[in-house]
Amino acid sequence: MNRRKAFGVIAALPLALKSSETLAGGMAVVYLVGDLPRAIAGQTLRIRFLVLGHDMVDHLWNGFDAEIHLVPRSGGDELIFTVPGAKGDGMSVGMYSTEIVVPDAGEYKWYIRPGSWAPTYFPTLVVHESDTGASPGDEFTLVDIGQNGFQPVSTTVTSGGTVIWRNTDAFSAHQVTWTSLDLNDSAPIPSGGEYAYTFDEPGTYDYYCGPHPHMTGRINVID
Repeated sequence: MNRRKAFGVIAALPLALKSSETLAGGMAVVYLVGDLPRAIAGQTLRIRFLVLGHDMVDHLWNGFDAEIHLVPRSGGDELIFTVPGAKGDGMSVGMYSTEIVVPDAGEYKWYIRPGSWAPTYFPTLVVHESDTGASPGDEFTLVDIGQNGFQPVSTTVTSGGTVIWRNTDAFSAHQVTWTSLDLNDSAPIPSGGEYAYTFDEPGTYDYYCGPHPHMTGRINVID
């Protein structure tokens, strides 16, 4: 099988982030951290994971490189992304973070191999076409959630338009909490996660972040 090599970037992250369940284990067990954001062909996909030895935290597990393998179910080249380990960085404690770009839409069987140890497999990764961020005919507007708040703070869309909030804060979950009781608040949005809302009625809709009420925003819906 042909293989293509790619490289990711490493960033130190706090251990307090909660890891999710994996499908396999072994000497070195890999846990995803938070929920994967929507994977879109040709766009950056951020993946964070924790490597534990026998389910125990050990500085050993951030001392070597890991590899992310994506095997397209429809056939074709296997994609391999190398994630450098944080060698000598005691703050990482087995935590890895990388950004990858999957060029083609489709379904991928995928796993993460830490060093030379056995890989941990994860559920099928579905990569969407680039125009699937909103329903056909909808106006799709993106609001970024970072450490400094919502950007843009004020957003204007036409009636029937969809707004997607994307949490790019690597350290905190955030929330879209409406001041109006008529709208449904989001659940906590993990780092890399998204929340979408479609506005059918014109009006002004104010919101804030539940855990961080100093972060505020506004959606203006016009005809």
